[in-house]
Order: sequence, then C-alpha cells, then structure tokens
Amino acid sequence: MSDHTNCVFCGIVRGDIPAVRVHEDEQTLAFMDIQPASPGHT
Repeated sequence: MSDHTNCVFCGIVRGDIPAVRVHEDEQTLAFMDIQPASPGHT
C-alpha cells in the first residue's frame, strides 16, 4: 500500500492544500496550475 500523506495531488483532493477548483464531479477534479505555462493552464 502506498503512502498518500506526502502526495501533493492527494492533499488537493482531500482539501488539505488550497487550490482553485474549476471542475469537480464524482470522478474528476480539475484545478488551476500554480505555475501556469499559459493563461488558464489547468
């Protein structure tokens, strides 16, 4: 079993790490990149 406590993406999903969520449903979570390559990079 892997340890998800240090996983940045797992922290975003749990809500432990703040993120600007642009879409969320039962299977998908899309959020803005903290260092975008272009405007709107998700």
